[in-house]
Amino acid sequence: MAGRRSRSRPKPSNPHRTTSATGGPTSFRTCVLCYELSASSSEEFAGSLQALGRATIVGSQTPGRCLVANLALLPGSGVLSYPYGQSQTPDGRVLEGNGVVPDIEVALDRNLLLQGIDTQLAAAIDYAAGRIR
Repeated sequence: MAGRRSRSRPKPSNPHRTTSATGGPTSFRTCVLCYELSASSSEEFAGSLQALGRATIVGSQTPGRCLVANLALLPGSGVLSYPYGQSQTPDGRVLEGNGVVPDIEVALDRNLLLQGIDTQLAAAIDYAAGRIR
């Protein structure tokens, strides 16, 4: 988006090191796909894994729609949703209004999608296979 400044974040010493379900280390590359419509919980998930150095984010910047909200029932079957907090990643980045900036930026191309080619998925596969860093 126009007017947004890019913030640098410290890179983990080993971005490919994760922990297996049994608690032991693994050395495979983990990536999460995000794009302009990845909002709310998906932003919390991607942003947290990115901040912890557990995954590389591939795709395009998320919209930054990530407020913690309550629901109140209103008379006449109405429902009011109101925010009461904001989400932050483990390193303190506020997601609301900022979103998650991918480590590997790849735009979606509608014409290629119509041909069955997903450029973001292809980049994630290339990254996982070690063809891009």
